[in-house]
Amino acid sequence: MPTKKDFDSYIANAAPFARPLLKYFRSCVHEACPEVEESFKWSMPHFNYKDNILCHMAAFKNHTSYSFWLAGKMKDSDGVFVTTVKSGMGHFGKVTSLDQIPDKQILIKYIKEAMALIDAGEKLETAGKKKPEKHYVVPEIMIEALEQNTRAMANYMAMSISKKNDYIEWVVEAKTETTQKRRLQQMIEWLEEGKPRNWKYLKEYQ
Repeated sequence: MPTKKDFDSYIANAAPFARPLLKYFRSCVHEACPEVEESFKWSMPHFNYKDNILCHMAAFKNHTSYSFWLAGKMKDSDGVFVTTVKSGMGHFGKVTSLDQIPDKQILIKYIKEAMALIDAGEKLETAGKKKPEKHYVVPEIMIEALEQNTRAMANYMAMSISKKNDYIEWVVEAKTETTQKRRLQQMIEWLEEGKPRNWKYLKEYQ
């Protein structure tokens, strides 16, 4: 498991504007959940509670993002989620300043709500358990890959929700960063050709 030093290095290597934002979110997580464990998954800092992902944060060139793993089951009682579970831009949007992150009291309340969901045994539902028209959260790394290829992005956006979910699930469930990068590259190649994730099993591609 990555050490505290790894998170410190990640923050230190982030853009200057991002450092205080990442430090703020991290400090709130630790205050709300003293037993939290830090780890890296898909190259992003994650906060784990009782062996479950609680939330995560990420720094990009021009913005930062913060997401709750079980956001789809949270009440959002203060209306701070400015993006829906289908947008994938982080639940506070593309954050560039502290005033875009909830106040400490509210943020801690949300973190504790996410902890309570884990305590209650709630899990992120798989495609097999979700309704066909349910949106998945699009990971930032997938959005960035799509943004680099306009044709792939256009074909992806034209797909049905279920086909979009197939790609999202495939990318998210990669066990290692190497596997995830390989899948992202393959995803872009297939999407350039307008192919869905499971195209090999469709009669029209036989």
